[in-house]
Amino acid sequence: MERRRDIPFAFTIALSVLVFACGKQSALTSKQLTPSQVYRNFREAIRNKDVAAFKKAITQRSLRSFAESEAAPLADVDQIILSRLDIPQAPPVPPTERLQTRNERIEGERATLEAKYDDDKDWSIDFFLKEEGEWRLEVFLGNASPRLFLQTLDYASKKNEVMFFKALLGKRLLEEMERKVRAENRPVDEAINELRGTLARDLPDRRDTDPQIQVENESKATLKIEKIEMGQPVFVIYNFTKEDNGWKIDAPARQIEAVEQPGAVERETPVGPVLRKDSEPPPPPPPPPGSTGKRVRDHKLSP
Repeated sequence: MERRRDIPFAFTIALSVLVFACGKQSALTSKQLTPSQVYRNFREAIRNKDVAAFKKAITQRSLRSFAESEAAPLADVDQIILSRLDIPQAPPVPPTERLQTRNERIEGERATLEAKYDDDKDWSIDFFLKEEGEWRLEVFLGNASPRLFLQTLDYASKKNEVMFFKALLGKRLLEEMERKVRAENRPVDEAINELRGTLARDLPDRRDTDPQIQVENESKATLKIEKIEMGQPVFVIYNFTKEDNGWKIDAPARQIEAVEQPGAVERETPVGPVLRKDSEPPPPPPPPPGSTGKRVRDHKLSP
């Protein structure tokens, strides 16, 4: 009988330990850093040249990119990162008290955040992935410069990162897409994903060629890609614009320019990011005698 009285007591002790452990795990989960906090830690690590803290704040993909980007081999990735953090001629990093963040958006295991220091003119967008339950910054993604924007556009379109891709669309383009799809009673996200797929097919493999952005002024840039469409060499053109939160794709999203060559003809192909597969344009009419030329046509989004 004495032994039986010990059983419920032992069970109570075991249950108390389990409840304490669960409570401790819940407390750890509740203290998970937000993307905004991770970004502040990242900036503080740069300021203090703290390699360990820097590595803790970034994704595994970013770490691999550091190792692959070095032409001259170093002993390990820590030395590569330190060589990037410890640049004598680089301007000092402002204290994190001067760092401002806004518009933190989370969708599943993806997040975006706008950030700038108080004396910066423009905001820029930063991108985060959740790895092993913790938010991590994608160092080589962003839209603060045209080149970084193109790198991010390539990644988001080809890797089917729809949330990241949507963050790269300009206000004018989004308004145009919403207007076009409203009449069809279909969600704008469907049109956005179609544009993502179109751009993924347009952009060349970066291992073969590095597409160049031509910057026209501080708020406009152009990307021109040579392709073969309908058996004819053409330039596919994307226009980019600088908004208050970085570089974005401008409307119209896609244009066609004929490649100037003997016998080239101007042709108007109704291409667009919301072009359906079952509505392929008819072949162009035969060229009039002696016609040549090179001309840009604006092609609005087509249903």
